[in-house]
Amino acid sequence: MKYNYFSSGKSGKYQIRNIFLDNNKTHAVFCGGVPPVYAAMMTPDYKWDWYWENLDGELVHDTYQDRRPQKNEEWNPRSQGYHKETWFYRKTEGEYSIKKYLKRRPELRVQKHATGGFYKCFEHAFRQDIIVCPLVMMGYVGSLGSGKLAKRLQDKKPNMSNIPLDYVIDNLNRRKSFIAHKEDIRKMAYDFFTDANVPESMNEKQFFDAVSKKIDENIQFETHMANFLDYYNISYEWFNLDKDNYKIFGVSDVPDRYVSTGVFDDYTTSKDKIDQWVNDYMNR
Repeated sequence: MKYNYFSSGKSGKYQIRNIFLDNNKTHAVFCGGVPPVYAAMMTPDYKWDWYWENLDGELVHDTYQDRRPQKNEEWNPRSQGYHKETWFYRKTEGEYSIKKYLKRRPELRVQKHATGGFYKCFEHAFRQDIIVCPLVMMGYVGSLGSGKLAKRLQDKKPNMSNIPLDYVIDNLNRRKSFIAHKEDIRKMAYDFFTDANVPESMNEKQFFDAVSKKIDENIQFETHMANFLDYYNISYEWFNLDKDNYKIFGVSDVPDRYVSTGVFDDYTTSKDKIDQWVNDYMNR
């Protein structure tokens, strides 16, 4: 059995990738939260294949043989993860980031929202054991969990074109789809507040309100995804990130449920302040 993983933000995308790779399974992820859109495919030996579209509508492919992480290297606290979905083997402005590579190298002439041959990488994706963020394959691009993307799903207004929708729906239904559900809202709020710092352009209240709105939208996004899949007759099950067993994905080697907690912490404020924000959010 092969799988599709639909999720909002802070919903275990990095963890599910590493679980699949550690269980000798392949992985695909589609990224479009910050254009341009691209896809990244991986094998258990950390061979990467990236795809994006140029301004001529042509599919561009790059590949690289990476090294596997050392034991538990991918779970180091505050490390921002071991070669996560935005990693790229070429350095741009001091960072190994495919987003920077594609956005700040105008000579690549990268299409922000694919309108040509991007769909040609879908065949590769459907060979992978799991596809994460398949909404992109249906033509919907935006920040996962955001109100803007939710509105597109509600209105059935994709922002990509030349998508073979019938082909995608048929192949998604040949696999097992899960929608990730976050039951522990306090944990979810903590994850959002620890992934940000108060910018100079905001005071603390503005920051709190902005992050709280983001949390609210991500909670609601789960329902928007379910309604969207129902509309297109794509069958799915819910996966409770706080209770369900990852072995439901056909894997046997499963780490502690919260093994990735702290990996993406990026805060410079005090832990007490974060706990205060979380409490204030829960008690609104």
